[in-house]
Amino acid sequence: MPDLLTMIGNSFALLSSRTRARLSCLVQPGLMILGDLSIQGNIKSVKSLSEPLQVGMDNGARRALIPLENKRRVIVEAKFMRPTDAPKDMIEQIAEDASLYLVLGSKYDSLIPFIWDDSRRTEHHGEMVRGLRQISGVKDAVIVSRPGSMKMD
Repeated sequence: MPDLLTMIGNSFALLSSRTRARLSCLVQPGLMILGDLSIQGNIKSVKSLSEPLQVGMDNGARRALIPLENKRRVIVEAKFMRPTDAPKDMIEQIAEDASLYLVLGSKYDSLIPFIWDDSRRTEHHGEMVRGLRQISGVKDAVIVSRPGSMKMD
């Protein structure tokens, strides 16, 4: 039997959906809500953003509501990897961007790259994530491949 805090934390999405129903607001399809609701009603931050975001994107999520505590110091950088782009070049681009975003005195202290792989080169994703994690300030990376049934222009 789960304890009260677990039940409250797991019911945040239910609470959100009921509130939207009462206000006659539609819940957007593909919306993912992260965080736990404390007994005082505060939304607690998530220890890791990359794993839940990766799982959500793999399962059709298009948007995510992230607790403010996670959002304040983290920047999510979106990149589009074309079939002509080399994985090494993508890592170098993100390293250059991280050196600009994460300077001393910046309002950000960490970066999570989000890469849309238009060429579906999943065999390189593990290597890219390992390379990105070595960049100072990069907490983790999310790489999503273009679905197989989606046609290229």
